[in-house]
Amino acid sequence: MKMRKRLERLVSRTLCFFVVGMFVTLTAGFQSVAVADPVPTPDPGITDKTIVVIPNHAKYKVVGVPGTHKAPFGSGDGCPLQSTVKSFWPVSTVITLKKGFTLPPGAHNLRVQLSIDNDAEIFINGTSIGVVTHGFCPLVDEFLIISPDPLLLVGPNVLKVVATDLGGESFIDLRVLVDLP
Repeated sequence: MKMRKRLERLVSRTLCFFVVGMFVTLTAGFQSVAVADPVPTPDPGITDKTIVVIPNHAKYKVVGVPGTHKAPFGSGDGCPLQSTVKSFWPVSTVITLKKGFTLPPGAHNLRVQLSIDNDAEIFINGTSIGVVTHGFCPLVDEFLIISPDPLLLVGPNVLKVVATDLGGESFIDLRVLVDLP
């Protein structure tokens, strides 16, 4: 049932991109339209009290695969970040990453900085905090997803990321930052 819902969401997103692409093409008078990669979203909240609870290139449990595996995950194709890939992620597949981390009392403003090709949904302690849909080559820390503070627990917490590649090449890496009181 979950796989069917994911497939329906994926088909819906793909159809939406197709319709928007056709609209842009038609409104441009059939001229070629160049679409640039999005500009990275810098984290505006980094202070001297910000700590990294999960760094870029961390090790993750990959659901369905024994052991832990080091990020970034990708297919090793032509985009610049592909040269940083540590673990292979086949194109046109879904990968689920899990990692535990511990928060001290008063930790707040948890945010995930994500590099992805193509789509990802991020969960903190079982609750979705954001969905990113992206095409083209990923950039380091390109997306910023902020978790609501009530989801954070003193002590053990769990990050889960479900990433979907739509073909061409795959890539995912991320880091998690939090502020201390």
